[in-house]
Amino acid sequence: MTAEQLIELFNNSFVLGKWPDRYEVDANTYANACQFVFTRRGGNREVDGKVRISLGPNNGLMFKNVELIFEK
Repeated sequence: MTAEQLIELFNNSFVLGKWPDRYEVDANTYANACQFVFTRRGGNREVDGKVRISLGPNNGLMFKNVELIFEK
């Protein structure tokens, strides 16, 4: 799944309700989300020139305020 499809899934599934703290995804979706974050945040670098990426409590990528975890 692409990052855009994941965003659409989140927006349609959770709308104004409670969003999950974490969401399990396959490796391809995780990679696409990482690429999306690096691409989007790359143009919005902090003053020190570094891209800031957030990790959740399980070291998963924070994406739309949801921690992405590899599915088991």
